Amino acid sequence: MNENSHLEFIALDWRNRCIANISTDPSATTNYFQAPANSLPYELSPAFFRPDVLALFKSNREKYTIDERSRTIKRRGSLWLRSFDINDAGQVGVYICDLRGLSYQDKLYWRSFNEKPKATVSQRALKNDFHGVRSQDFTPLDQVWLIVNGWALSGVPWWKLRDKVLLEQINTPLTSNPDEWARAFVDLQKLIVEGFELRTIRAKLKELKIFDCDKDKNRQSLALLEILVRQTNEPSDQSSLKGLKTVHNIRNKVVHTQGTDIEKLKEQSLRECGTYTAHFNNVCRTVIQELTLIENSFK
Repeated sequence: MNENSHLEFIALDWRNRCIANISTDPSATTNYFQAPANSLPYELSPAFFRPDVLALFKSNREKYTIDERSRTIKRRGSLWLRSFDINDAGQVGVYICDLRGLSYQDKLYWRSFNEKPKATVSQRALKNDFHGVRSQDFTPLDQVWLIVNGWALSGVPWWKLRDKVLLEQINTPLTSNPDEWARAFVDLQKLIVEGFELRTIRAKLKELKIFDCDKDKNRQSLALLEILVRQTNEPSDQSSLKGLKTVHNIRNKVVHTQGTDIEKLKEQSLRECGTYTAHFNNVCRTVIQELTLIENSFK
């Protein structure tokens, strides 16, 4: 069987309002211009996959980059999968016309995760791909990304982007695999917390005469930022920087400890939120508010 052979996928047939097996063969689908002459499914019919279909690409970062913001997967810097998205049921959605461009072996891999749709495409995909409108349905991680990318572009003195690759590589955990959850927090730590400039924070505290850093040289960025935020903003639940501390704590447990400590964190996250995805999103929502407070503190 040659590399250009086509496969059928369980997909949502928009046109005929049913769930059907749709082939990636171009002759098996149609587009909006040719539709009046036939009754074939649209080539933009979405097929859906279990979220662990992305595990292969997330675990091989030297070869693949999953970009949640552009909804693409790149292979060694070149576009490999043009469009994917996550629907409300947590499934990965890919259009038949985009699956068509994959090799036969890649199609086989994706088909092994193919399942019936549990929900339609996301609102973001619907607005972007069908209405031609830039969606404002940002995920919590998207919003974190927008803030720190804005800091990087404007060259703020209190934070620095240590590695541009992180802006593309960081992704929301989607499965029940705790390693994916842990890796997401390690990436979040590298992107955000490790970017804070300790000297600039100390200088700001000294300028405002809030805290004498020379008398306590052991305090690190988050501890000093908490002092700064508490003194320069209205009191709030976010002043303690609980979200950023959670990111830092999970990263430390993952990197430096084994056994019961990290297991307790995993159990706690599932107990509080039900899934690793929900827990990560909740922490990101808190972090968004904290980053805004930090930015306000330097104005």
